[in-house]
Amino acid sequence: MSADHPAISLIALPGIPAIRPGDDLAGILGDALEAAKLQPCAQDVLVVTHKIVSKAEGRYVSLADITPSPRARELAAATGKDAALVEVILSESRAVLRFRPGLIITEHRLGMVLANAGVDQSNVPQHGEPRVLLLPEDPDASSAALRAALEKRFGVAPAVVVSDSAGRAWRQGVIGLAIGADSAIATAYIAEYAPRQRRGSLAMLQQWMITVGILAAYIVALIIYSAFPGSAASVGWRLVLGLGAVPALLGLVLRTQMPESPRWLLRHGRYDQLRKAMGTLGVSDISDDDINRAAETIERVERGNRAQWRRAWTPGVRRALIVVCLFFTFQQITGINVPLYYGPHLLGPIFSGPHASLVATTVAGVGVTAIMTCVNVAATYLGFRWIDKIGRRRLAIGGYTGMIVFALVSTLGLTVLSGNTRLVVIMVGLDFFIASFAIGVGGTGWTLQGEVFPTAVRGQAASVAATVDWLANFALIEVFPTWQSAIGLGAVMACFAGLALVAIAFVFWFLPETKGLPVEEIVRVFERQGNVATTAPRRLAGYGSGASTVDGHPARADR
Repeated sequence: MSADHPAISLIALPGIPAIRPGDDLAGILGDALEAAKLQPCAQDVLVVTHKIVSKAEGRYVSLADITPSPRARELAAATGKDAALVEVILSESRAVLRFRPGLIITEHRLGMVLANAGVDQSNVPQHGEPRVLLLPEDPDASSAALRAALEKRFGVAPAVVVSDSAGRAWRQGVIGLAIGADSAIATAYIAEYAPRQRRGSLAMLQQWMITVGILAAYIVALIIYSAFPGSAASVGWRLVLGLGAVPALLGLVLRTQMPESPRWLLRHGRYDQLRKAMGTLGVSDISDDDINRAAETIERVERGNRAQWRRAWTPGVRRALIVVCLFFTFQQITGINVPLYYGPHLLGPIFSGPHASLVATTVAGVGVTAIMTCVNVAATYLGFRWIDKIGRRRLAIGGYTGMIVFALVSTLGLTVLSGNTRLVVIMVGLDFFIASFAIGVGGTGWTLQGEVFPTAVRGQAASVAATVDWLANFALIEVFPTWQSAIGLGAVMACFAGLALVAIAFVFWFLPETKGLPVEEIVRVFERQGNVATTAPRRLAGYGSGASTVDGHPARADR
């Protein structure tokens, strides 16, 4: 490093072997430095992961030797964790700050706020018994000892920091941003190219493919954990997470072959590209008259050009946005993601028994959730077949009605019954709760998000709606652990039934039917609904039956 040209170099030190209890860590690091021809200097900072320090210091704990306290058993029931593991976490903590299924946030005895008190099960050799690894007893003393040993060997004393990766929030955050952005784009794209007679089913098809992907993920996890149970806490979960990159890369490659949507090309006057895009979508017999009529209709309905963009946010468009956002909110707060997100943690202990090992409980939880995901896939397919026949309103009301019934059935199983009867009733209740959502609610919301906004503002409006959906998702998932700890899972399911009843009232009074309407016509339904507040939504729902603008049939003019 030069005073005139300050710089920093980050060098990964190669040649570090697997560390075992009693290993001379300073000697191993010194050998690796010499092998890499790296001479330490006083300005260097050597960053050492806490895990190899803990392994060298023998900070292993066998869970078979732990007797859980009543507090540990209580927390284990609330979080779905092994009671012995929770006892170890408590022994390393000053206080429990927060908990939810799968996670306990504590103030560590060293003063740090950590997930699970830093008690680690990944990259921990099990040797036939479940073991965990604790943080170093005194990281400052460990750093000082390493520094002193390196100074004795090399004649200089580099700074030594005992640290570790904190990248989980970053990894999950990037994935979350990608999923959120795609959820806003996909349905809007489908609505812009789909014929009006099949718009609902094609939007639902996208939802169906999502459920197929979720099922595939659970099946992969079940295969890995069942085939290699000893790796669940080490290589197994990393493999499950990393394999998600395979469909992501495949999707990226396929996305490069997608054309722009026909309506977007029409709005921007790119008629030659429009012909090519329609050819890719299987429509080749488009005349100049068809294109001109479609362009004129879109221009008339959206009233202007980019300079008049704000005028596209009419009262009807704003009303449509509010209705879609509220539909998304009810879609989330009625509880669908509780069994899908927390299923392995909540149901694993119920279906594996109180004395099962951590691996057996994990496999049981993943297996039960995989079954529920199969139901989700099958039911979403039924929604895909029915949405353009039955209509959005009736399908949503029917879906919420089923959610009410089967949420109460699962409440009965969770709170009243016992033995095998309890397991059967819980499984039936949760499976049909998910099926009701998948048929009538899940895909309906995303269909509405893609079809109710005019082309000029569809991207922005769909993004706002998707943001509301994911915020509601986040709020429920954050509130649920405290909610469940306070009143129990059975009572929470009963609350979900009450919220589904409110959702039915909302759909009945505020959601018009959009089945069979061209995209440009739907916003007029919301305009009239806002202007004629005393007219029942069912009458408004029947208004309009124009045709799509891209398949050559002109939409109706204003009346």
